[in-house]
Amino acid sequence: TQVVKQSPYVESCTAFNTAYSDSGLFGVYGVSHPDKAGDMCLAIAKTMTGLASVSAEELAKAKAVLKGNLFRQMDDDSALMQDMGTQLLLSGR
Repeated sequence: TQVVKQSPYVESCTAFNTAYSDSGLFGVYGVSHPDKAGDMCLAIAKTMTGLASVSAEELAKAKAVLKGNLFRQMDDDSALMQDMGTQLLLSGR
């Protein structure tokens, strides 16, 4: 969101996270005009560098957002089943 707001040439920018039983994968991808791809990569790298330190207030806010999202997902049977399946696959139990 921050990259898209600050960079008019970036059409979209999304972070993803995938957890495996023994490792994980985190990444960011973006969409821009081909001639602005380098500028987009610099904007993403600058934003990622800003994440090197997180204040206690930012961490508390992120935890509250995550908790709210988890509670909302519990109302959706499909999301609940997907979460249970993921936990089963990752834990092996």
